[in-house]
Amino acid sequence: MKITALGLAVLTILVVTALLPIAIAQEVPAHVVISEVYPDAVNESDSEWIELYNPTEADIIIGGWTIDTATYISDATLSAGAMIPAHGFYLVADAGFSTGKDNLSWPDADLEDEMSLRNGDGWCRLNNSGSIVDTVGWGTATTNETQNAAKPAQGKSIERKSLNGGYGPCKDTNNNSIDISVQNTPTPKNSASPEVDPPCACGDICVNTTGWWRDGGTFNASNTPIQDAINNAIAGDTICVKDGTYNETVDVTKSHLTIRSENGPSVTTVSASLYHNKHVFNITDQTNVTLEGFELRDAHGTSQSVAGIYMDNACECNISGNIVTDISATGNYDAYGIYLSSSSNNSFDTSTVYNLSAYDEANGIRLYYSSDNSFVTSTVYNLSAFYYANGIRLDYSSDNSFVTSTVYNLDANNYAYGIYLDDSKDNSFVTSTVYNLSAYDGAAGIFLYSSSDKSSFDTSTVYNLDAKYADGILLSSSSDNLFDTSTVYNLSADKDAVGIYLLDYSSDNSFVTSTVYNLSSADEEAAGIWLHYSRDNSFDTSTVYNLSASAYAYGIGLYYSRDNSFDTSTVYNLSSANDDAYGIWLSYSSDNNSFSSGSISDVNAPAWWDFYSEEDAHGNSAENIRISSFPTTISFTYENGIKLKSVATPPADPADKQNISKYVTVTEVTADSWIFMNVSYEEGDLGDVAENSLRMWKHNGTDWTEVPGTNGVNTAKN
Repeated sequence: MKITALGLAVLTILVVTALLPIAIAQEVPAHVVISEVYPDAVNESDSEWIELYNPTEADIIIGGWTIDTATYISDATLSAGAMIPAHGFYLVADAGFSTGKDNLSWPDADLEDEMSLRNGDGWCRLNNSGSIVDTVGWGTATTNETQNAAKPAQGKSIERKSLNGGYGPCKDTNNNSIDISVQNTPTPKNSASPEVDPPCACGDICVNTTGWWRDGGTFNASNTPIQDAINNAIAGDTICVKDGTYNETVDVTKSHLTIRSENGPSVTTVSASLYHNKHVFNITDQTNVTLEGFELRDAHGTSQSVAGIYMDNACECNISGNIVTDISATGNYDAYGIYLSSSSNNSFDTSTVYNLSAYDEANGIRLYYSSDNSFVTSTVYNLSAFYYANGIRLDYSSDNSFVTSTVYNLDANNYAYGIYLDDSKDNSFVTSTVYNLSAYDGAAGIFLYSSSDKSSFDTSTVYNLDAKYADGILLSSSSDNLFDTSTVYNLSADKDAVGIYLLDYSSDNSFVTSTVYNLSSADEEAAGIWLHYSRDNSFDTSTVYNLSASAYAYGIGLYYSRDNSFDTSTVYNLSSANDDAYGIWLSYSSDNNSFSSGSISDVNAPAWWDFYSEEDAHGNSAENIRISSFPTTISFTYENGIKLKSVATPPADPADKQNISKYVTVTEVTADSWIFMNVSYEEGDLGDVAENSLRMWKHNGTDWTEVPGTNGVNTAKN
């Protein structure tokens, strides 16, 4: 029954609308709304009703909720187990509605209950166990959302306005006067009424977790809505994926498609957890596919390798703003975040890959026979594998570019590589950072194997590597590559720790501004820069310091390496606990190498040398190398082996002679060793010594004698 307050029914609201903001942002409510109310029925006893609408993407259980009114709290209680489907309706009406409703064409109510709605000062609200879900007030009601809606005349209803040009009756700015208007023709809808599907304003096809639709078209229910949207798309379509988690794997079987999330990867997930041995997204034999703004996860391979994004023979695709995580494989299978095979001219922008695990290989980004692809802002972390954990790996792939790549937290029983190029050329890496790699056997921040022909690395930083063999930058059989501004530090190894390591005929590589520090070896060797069977490489401005080893420590070491040049090399703070330490060391046919400018200091070991050359290293030269403790700058050539170091405590001066505090210790390696040396000085070193009287003297452990032969001031270079 209805109670009418006649004294209030004639009042009108003359206030407010001019005070309201002109534009109010429209968003889809995340809750059930009261969408239409019929408070002033012709048949007052049986025909009042309240319509509910669910604008969300999921069915909502409303059993046990109550309808509160101005007349009674809990005026009606919704049936246990009652459910309102996504984009569907639920109709609550007065008892007797089925036979006494004002319009017999109206659908039956989902629930009939004694309910009393007031005419002029009425309100109703949806109550979920004390939590108010929605409220509508009209006329002169004192309960509302901000301001009342207008009072409808008898036989009229008030209805919530549509949102975004057709998205159901669900406009909800929390102001009834804005959101709700009078309807001359009431249109009650129940749970059997057609759903009011959302518009598709963000693409040609829209997808939610329950299906897909075109704008203005029929909603198509589906358990795999992204895949079904692709199957029904045409070239040029944009598929817009709404927020939610999609339990499916997706095969992109058409070219010239855009597949993107509406609101980004934080709220849009595609999970392959229900489908083992499937890639999350598979783009094969397609061109010009855009994939944007997803979290792709949970691929697991037991009988094949799996990837978050798998591309085979895919070209001119644009992949951006995606996160790939929780990809795993068992047995002899691999886990990939992003995998390209025979794919070219694709662009990747802002890719994040993490939490990959495999017994065989875990690869964050892998390119196989793929060229001319670009990656901007790539982040790979938390990879684990028994055999290989590779952050970024390229095999037989050329002319690819990577700008701002970050790789960290890789762990493997055998080998962990931050960036790994195998038989790949002409690739470019700008601003690469690799850190926190650990492996039982070997770890390398950047590893080039059989990769030549002008790959370039501009601004590379490698740190925190821990393995039996730890290498910051490792080149094997790789030539003609450029490294500009490389920093390697904090390498810890059980066996060998090497900052920059060139081996097995790695030639014609160029390193400009290289800094290596804080390397330690528990059992064997630490080397800042080490060349093994490598020739014609150049190092311009190299700094090596803070190296410690149980066995040998080398600032710069050359083994069977020739025709290399080092310009401006600074080496200091080297130590060996049990064996030898060398600032610069040359051995075994390391011929015709040149060292120009630089300094060596603080080399400490049971046996140590600033410069050491074996007898079979020929034709090497050094120019303007400064050694300490008494700072002395020397240039020299030699043959048949030479050992050279600074002097900590010089012997007393020869009788009647005055020194200018330039000292160097030189020791022959063989009986045929010789050295031709220049010692540099500045005018301030002379004091009151006559410059033309300067001569070199040598001390044999007991006595001073003047060095025979050419000995005096080089006036040509003075």
